[in-house]
Amino acid sequence: MPPKKGKKAAQSKKVEEVKPRETRLTSASKKRGSNRNSVDKIQTPNPQKQEEITAYMKDDIVKKEVNGKSLEDDQKQMEVFISPKKDVHQIGKLHFTQNSTQSKLNTPSQKITAQPNKVESKTLFTPSKVQKKIWKVSLSGFTKQLKEYNKNAIKSLNGEYYENFQPGIDVLIASKALGAKTKLSYDSGVPILNVKWLTDSIAEKCFIEDIKKYLLKPFEGCMLNILGFSQDEYQVIKQSVMDNGGDCINDLNYVQKSSDQQSSKIDMTVINSKNNSTSYLNIIKTPAVDEKWIYQCINRQMFVFPKHYVINKLDLNFNLCQEEYINKKMKESECSQKDCNYFQNCTFYIHTQFLDQQKLKIIKNLINYGGGFYINQLLPCITHIVTPQYTKQDLVEFNQFGNSIFLVHPEFLLEASFIYKKLNELDYQPQLVEQQANSQQIFSQEKVKNDTNGFSSTQQQVIQTISAIANKNRASINNPMGNMFNSQTGNGNLSRMSSFNGNGNPFQGINQQQIALANIPENEEVSEKTEQKQRKLTFKQQKQLVTVKGNLFKNCYFYLEMSQYKDKLKQYKTKIFENQGEILSFIDEKVREIFYILDDKPQSKVIMEKQFQNASFYSYRWIDFCIEKKQIVRNYQDQQLFFLAPFPHSMPLKEFVGLSVYCSGYNPNEKLALKETIKIIGAHYEFASEKRCYLITDDKECKKYRYIQDQQQHLSQEEYEIKWGKLMIVGSFWLLESVTQGKLLDHEPYKL
Repeated sequence: MPPKKGKKAAQSKKVEEVKPRETRLTSASKKRGSNRNSVDKIQTPNPQKQEEITAYMKDDIVKKEVNGKSLEDDQKQMEVFISPKKDVHQIGKLHFTQNSTQSKLNTPSQKITAQPNKVESKTLFTPSKVQKKIWKVSLSGFTKQLKEYNKNAIKSLNGEYYENFQPGIDVLIASKALGAKTKLSYDSGVPILNVKWLTDSIAEKCFIEDIKKYLLKPFEGCMLNILGFSQDEYQVIKQSVMDNGGDCINDLNYVQKSSDQQSSKIDMTVINSKNNSTSYLNIIKTPAVDEKWIYQCINRQMFVFPKHYVINKLDLNFNLCQEEYINKKMKESECSQKDCNYFQNCTFYIHTQFLDQQKLKIIKNLINYGGGFYINQLLPCITHIVTPQYTKQDLVEFNQFGNSIFLVHPEFLLEASFIYKKLNELDYQPQLVEQQANSQQIFSQEKVKNDTNGFSSTQQQVIQTISAIANKNRASINNPMGNMFNSQTGNGNLSRMSSFNGNGNPFQGINQQQIALANIPENEEVSEKTEQKQRKLTFKQQKQLVTVKGNLFKNCYFYLEMSQYKDKLKQYKTKIFENQGEILSFIDEKVREIFYILDDKPQSKVIMEKQFQNASFYSYRWIDFCIEKKQIVRNYQDQQLFFLAPFPHSMPLKEFVGLSVYCSGYNPNEKLALKETIKIIGAHYEFASEKRCYLITDDKECKKYRYIQDQQQHLSQEEYEIKWGKLMIVGSFWLLESVTQGKLLDHEPYKL
């Protein structure tokens, strides 16, 4: 065919310059220079040829986006993102093959455009920019309609939605703080957000990465019924609950009627532990807790699941997963390369008294799934005992091998399988029930077969021990059980096998007081070193005689200052031992952390000025506070709980005894600290106008202060003096300075 001439030939020549990708790449590789040089060879486009040059430039962009991947392999399908500058709302994917690329580039009139992804018809919008992170989101507590809407919104933002909770989820969006998924999220450390995070992300057309201001509040979406409090106390509690996302009512009708429709509106009933409202416990269908639970939720800024705080008797029945569920999980585990070993080094004993055969089989499978072991009899190697309930006699049998064994509910195994993590055993303690008539005996018949004179072998060991103590032959080699009591490096196995180790003696006719009296040293006038040794020995003996109630102070070391009140010192030693704490007879520099417990007296200030590298100072009140809150409060200064520190003067202060002191206008932590301090110094925490009363406040906008100011404006001076003349309004520094100086200070310099 003869070559074309004129204008048509020039057009054909320019069209041929827009070559297919493979041809251009081959020719460009033979020349020196970059892709930009090849682009520079193209002359300024004619308006009629704008489409061809646009196609060429876009294909050059495609080459730069690939970042080193081979462009010669046109048989592979590639996906790249193009973000045009003019329309930032268009983000699409191009799927290139060899044939489609050549046909599009060789057709002058065809324009290459980014084809948007095909989304469902319910998609809300197209995201505005590429997400660096693919968010994995789950939902909890929404209605079916809202759940479907939120699910489509998550997918429209290029996020991944998960129907069930599983490890790897980035956030959980919840409408309510109370729920199964929220509990699993707290246990696994997954952030729980409110729905506002999703709505704001929809407005921004991408997921918002800063999630701190969207964290779910402790009482979000929860309704509480507050009973047994005065009107002022109720208003304070209500304000605290509302500030933390919840709502509350004060209505006895919900308790008296107890209909299912009414009970469904109430998530939790809070009862004043010091009031007679406990008479409603038997008819309350919702979980009932005391005011300590509210404080825990606010203090920890999370919904504390109230298992430890429930004071009414709930249904003890429980449901585990279906057998098909755990079988499916075990098959998936066999096919997966990742091993489930969260129960590694755990040995379980299953207490079958309160379990049927089906639940027993599921429990065994849950243990196997987590990589644990279970045995059919009590042995010293046991770490956990699985049972939904237990009796006091069961507890005696469990503790014959020591007090380091955890009692856990079967739900502990189930919820651990959800997040592939061993959870905190203290959150899954079984329930103590009353002794049943047909319950198992403390010791099985097999243990009594070899007994003589009606005593079991363990009973004979105890009797021999007491006889040895009475005869003062405790150090004799022929009596190894006596050596166990006196040797500071005694045989750990013998101590663990003792049936009364840590739980007292369960047998009749063997009194714990006899053991304690028999262990009192004869000579009280001894040297200081000998006294320290005897004190240390006495601590071990006392610890053996105390029933363990928890492990709050496990691996914690205490040094108790010799209190002038011997009964008080003995009482707090028992509390420490009951929670598996250790008491030192001297400040050991090798111990990493020592809790130095001091009395309220002037000498405490001198001791606190000494520099102990590994010791921190607390009052005896701090031990009670930690046991009450079920956690060790180390940074009480940061939480403004200054009443936990030892005061520099003996308490109570005589000048404050009988006075009425009240505080208003403070946050919960500040109010708690002031209220407890008022009680410690001997005053009554009450607001009384008929007698001498101090109102402590630093906020002139608080209700109490404004009410008194209104009374002053509306009443005559004579009427005001009669009603409020004995009331003195002072700032909080008045109380703190009075405690520091140990006397009642004049209120005039601290008047508000």
